[in-house]
Amino acid sequence: MKRFPAKFVAQRIDFENIWWNSGLVGNLYTDKPKRSFFPLFFKKLSFQQGKSVVLFGAKRVGKTTFIFQAIQELLNTGFRKRNIVYISLENPLYYKYTLNEIIEILFYQRHNTKKEPYIFFFDQIQYYAASASELVKLVNDYPNIKFVFSGSMGNSSINTLKDAEELFEFFRLPTLTFFEYVNFIHKESFIECDEGVDNCNLHLLNNYFLEYLQFGGHPELLFENKLQTEKVKLLINRILNKFTLKAFPGLAGINELDEINAFVAYLILNTGKITNSKIISSETELSVKTVSEFIDFLKNIFFIKVLKPFRMPNSDDFKIYIANPSFITAVFDFENVIKYLDFNLLVETAILAQWENTLKDFWYYHSPDFSISFISSDNTEMAEWCSVVNYSGNNIKNYDKFTAFCEQECIYFPIITSKNLLGHQELNGLILSNQPSCLYCYQVGRHIIESQLIDD
Repeated sequence: MKRFPAKFVAQRIDFENIWWNSGLVGNLYTDKPKRSFFPLFFKKLSFQQGKSVVLFGAKRVGKTTFIFQAIQELLNTGFRKRNIVYISLENPLYYKYTLNEIIEILFYQRHNTKKEPYIFFFDQIQYYAASASELVKLVNDYPNIKFVFSGSMGNSSINTLKDAEELFEFFRLPTLTFFEYVNFIHKESFIECDEGVDNCNLHLLNNYFLEYLQFGGHPELLFENKLQTEKVKLLINRILNKFTLKAFPGLAGINELDEINAFVAYLILNTGKITNSKIISSETELSVKTVSEFIDFLKNIFFIKVLKPFRMPNSDDFKIYIANPSFITAVFDFENVIKYLDFNLLVETAILAQWENTLKDFWYYHSPDFSISFISSDNTEMAEWCSVVNYSGNNIKNYDKFTAFCEQECIYFPIITSKNLLGHQELNGLILSNQPSCLYCYQVGRHIIESQLIDD
């Protein structure tokens, strides 16, 4: 099919960039509170930073909202309104146009000079088949334009751009963290004092944590007046459908939409379990090849995180965690399904999601005597720290063997979570940090945001 006339493209750009006339983005986005990661992202838009920005992450985490809030912030700082350009490549009008051609249409239509500083936001970049070399050439050809490429592009696309790190900065927007959820929804009723969380606040935090597991991972749900309603459940279901059906599985060579959606439901129910491709194939009646293709696809669009066993590179086993624990509510009735799944694993899923923005790699360890949920390792493969996530029950059956393992790996302050236990204890020369799972989840999210704000 041939492309649309350039005049339609120009008209669409005029329509999308309403601030060229009004100087305002509009209330749809600006009335929403900013996520805690926003200052980190907005700082990257400074021309002093030099590099263009790649904003990426899973669908429905708020990337487009981030962009429009950033545009309003730029307008507030006095950036020339006609030099801020937003283009959503999801629109079919841009079909068969290169990014360079779109830019030239804009300059020709408005007789703008290319010597002035511009910021171009190309949103939904996953719908545009841009090669890394094309984006590199675009950045080099327009030195006065600060480009922001945003979308749910997969890990494979991101990795190709990382070969040109001198031109691009990468910012991953994660699932809403528990720290953000508490501050958005319960800021007035939950006050964390300087000394930590008291018993009363811990009881509240546990209640909020259960809310977060059900629907707290979705930013767009924060503005519902009554969270526990059928409307919210339907909204989560719509989010999940958009996540899988609109995440371009066809472009990845996957056409069995019913099968992959059923596979997603299977992964949600089995999040965090130790498994392998043969086990999954047997339980789903999909071929091992199809299982591998589905896993690769879902990893690529940030729907799942796969962990391998620590120091076992030849093992076929792995754990698959869904990126957002709240997806369980989209498929299952939460109150009933938690009777059939290991609740500890759902808690693990929520805690792992807090680390999403850091792009850190994690491993797990399992033996008959103890299980370690997460092990972080540096580039030398030395373990940095570990955490054993419990909510009900205990994953450590033999503390002597557990502490021996930690000492061997030079982990002297292992973290052990539970539902309510808070404090430290010395055992076999190690200091065990006992933390309630809800508090640990909260503090991980807060630490990541605050440490990045300091480092930045």
